[in-house]
Parts: sequence; C-alpha cells; structure tokens
Amino acid sequence: MTLLKLVDRTVDRALSWHARWPKSSVLWSGGKDSTALLHLLKFQAGLDLPVVQYREPKFLERYAYSDKLIAEWNLEVHSYPASRHALADGPDIATGKMRFDLLRYQQWGANSVILSLGTERPNPGEKYLCGVDYLQRPTGTFNWPWEGV
Repeated sequence: MTLLKLVDRTVDRALSWHARWPKSSVLWSGGKDSTALLHLLKFQAGLDLPVVQYREPKFLERYAYSDKLIAEWNLEVHSYPASRHALADGPDIATGKMRFDLLRYQQWGANSVILSLGTERPNPGEKYLCGVDYLQRPTGTFNWPWEGV
C-alpha cells in the first residue's frame, strides 16, 4: 500500500471516530510522532481538536517548539496535574542495567494513563529534578470533558 493510501485510510478512520465521539481531544507530547499525528488530524482530516499536553521541567527545548506550533496552528491546549507520582525500578531496555523511572499517573476520564518519564544522570552544571521532590509535586483530579482521546 502506498504512503498516500495509508494517509487517506488514516484520515477516513479519524473522521469515522470523530463522528462517533465528536467531543474528543489529542494527547500531544510535542515529540515527532504525536506532532505528525496532530498535523494529519488538523491539516489532512480538517479536525480542529483540543490538545492535552502534560509538561515536565526537563523538556524545555521541546516545549519551546510546542509553543511555536501552538501559536502558528492556533491550538487549544490543556494541561493538568498528575493524579499521583511514583518511582519504579527495573532494568534499562537498552543496557539491562538497573535504573529508576519516574512515573506520572495521569487521569484520563475514569481511568488513568501511566507515563514513564525515565531518569538520566544530569550533565555537569545541569539542573535536575530530585526523585523526592518529584514525589512531592502537586497532584489532583479534574472533570474530564472529552469522550475520546
């Protein structure tokens, strides 16, 4: 199947899902995959959906680019606090070495999504977020206004 046919098929599915769940939003990390999806939905499918973006302190460059797209694409963006934070340990997928991951439980309607933020050693002179400080960040719940994401 050609790339154009795949895009057309994806657009058709998105329009079908939007007809079924008209009050939907897009989870957008600001990374290349979710930005490509957002672009396809907005400019190929013609769906001007609200966007939910959960921001973390360590991705300042990504959010600078997100802010540029928010202005250029006239996006309606929402961000909410996590419903809870946690730490998990386990082997790194690439190296097998033990490491800690910061987990963010994000409410998603009646359910929640668990976002693994990972941990990296800071470069010399670089700011970092201590795990204890991370666990003490504000949390909350909210009225989820969308039928689908």
